[in-house]
Amino acid sequence: VMMLLVTAIPASRHRNIRIYESPELMGAFLGVLKDGQARGVLNNRVSSKVLLDVFMGILGRVGLMHILRADKQPITDQFDELFHILWRAMSAD
Repeated sequence: VMMLLVTAIPASRHRNIRIYESPELMGAFLGVLKDGQARGVLNNRVSSKVLLDVFMGILGRVGLMHILRADKQPITDQFDELFHILWRAMSAD
């Protein structure tokens, strides 16, 4: 699914994918990010939409490359380090 989404669907058509149009899902993601920004936990020098892009971009790229490289080691074996990288990218400082 990840490879199909990234390679077969032009970026200009992503907005037509129903999951991205879901106000409930995207609203929930953005709400959590906005709350984290308001509490001073997440970077508030960029919009919550940019934080969502960072989150989805990192996870999407890591997932896609895991598939393309045909890694034998489960990606979950690197969970702690991947979370640390993602957290550093999004945290307030």
